Amino acid sequence: MSLASHPHSAIISQGAEACVFRIEWPIPLPTLARPPTTAIAKHRPPKPYRHPLLDAKITPRRVLSEARCLARLTRAGVDVPRVFLVDPEGGVLYMEDVPGLTVKEVLWAWAKEEEERGGGAGAERSAQPQDADSAYVSDRAKALAESVGLALANMHAAEVVHGDLTTSNMIVRGGWPGVDAVSGTGAGSGLGSKGGVAQPSVATLSTVTTPRISLIDFGLAHVSPMIDDRAVDLYVLKRAMLSTHPEAGGVFAHILDTYACAAAQGSQVVRQLAEVERRGRKRSMVG
Repeated sequence: MSLASHPHSAIISQGAEACVFRIEWPIPLPTLARPPTTAIAKHRPPKPYRHPLLDAKITPRRVLSEARCLARLTRAGVDVPRVFLVDPEGGVLYMEDVPGLTVKEVLWAWAKEEEERGGGAGAERSAQPQDADSAYVSDRAKALAESVGLALANMHAAEVVHGDLTTSNMIVRGGWPGVDAVSGTGAGSGLGSKGGVAQPSVATLSTVTTPRISLIDFGLAHVSPMIDDRAVDLYVLKRAMLSTHPEAGGVFAHILDTYACAAAQGSQVVRQLAEVERRGRKRSMVG
């Protein structure tokens, strides 16, 4: 029986390379204090455009590569979904269903909150005087950015390069105090309030405590100690944030400041980021 037709599974995202399902998890895991009731199943289906013999080699290799990156990061103490089971021949990776909102959903909720307060968007919002509410937004944005910057620094310290850093691939694990963990979001989902799940008010998020950031979706990840590869990771995130959250440029700047201070060779990576950006601009000009 396929995952799509399984009576206890629900598809939560579908991309070019893989389909992600939430499934019931009946197998107890002695390494976990609380046995999970659900899991994420990431399935790489056969590609009809590839020769079957080639596909039979590529798919297991990519499933194993992602599992090994996750295991490497778990051993290094980085917050990522824990791997439950690997089925290379079936093209399926079973892992922890991480509860919480994606960073994308949090930033979008903040933007909506600002609009509802009459803050407008973009330059209009930034031109307004800083009142108590604006300071609160700034404090929580700083806390979020610091957590993201530390998570990226820890990931790169383990010599893992993500390859597809976006705010959809970061989850605020369990939310902040005052916000219950949201069911219906999880590793690789990026769905938030979709599927009938109510999204909590982000106004209740604490600005005092530091959120836990779980990094997800390591399908394009690889191991590399190269400074340029780490800089490209940051460049991908910057481009994604400018596209998806044009009002959150300050958040990325603080992510970068935290990364530069916390990461081994962080300052060198940030300097290399400028070179990567120059390469990107040149490529866009010449096509």
